[in-house]
Amino acid sequence: MRFLNELVQLAGGRTREQFFAIQAGPVLMAALPGPQMPRGFTTKDSTARTREVEVKTLGLPNPTSTVIYAVEKADRNKDARILCGRGLTADVIINHDSISKHHASFEERDGSWYVCDLGSRNGTTLRDVKLGENEAHPLGDKAELSFGECAFTFYAPAALWKLLGQLRGTASS
Repeated sequence: MRFLNELVQLAGGRTREQFFAIQAGPVLMAALPGPQMPRGFTTKDSTARTREVEVKTLGLPNPTSTVIYAVEKADRNKDARILCGRGLTADVIINHDSISKHHASFEERDGSWYVCDLGSRNGTTLRDVKLGENEAHPLGDKAELSFGECAFTFYAPAALWKLLGQLRGTASS
């Protein structure tokens, strides 16, 4: 897992293709602390590959710290989808009581990313619309998501590259 400040450094001096060879998948970003994340949120779960990092101010919900979750498969998951939840068998582990053990899933189809609520107790929202159970919804390059009480921004690789260009102070495409 690479963290936001590391991704900014990694992108510097590399072409888009070189960067994507290293960081091919999308990410979820969450600002801490702030109104987007509940008070009881923690990143202390050692199995969750997260870390708070300092970032520049560029329209992120909270410019002082950002937690990054890589949306990628873990060896322990035999499901075809990328599972997101607080359970240790999830690929993307988010340690918060409002998130179910297997809360939602991500899937890439024909170059587009989709999210699906897996019948979670507290629901999944996409752009402020609550998702129905087991219905796949397209995310686009950037999307605002909530799992339970926790808010995230999904960045597909192209949108992540653009954000890193802004953070580096260049207009990368």
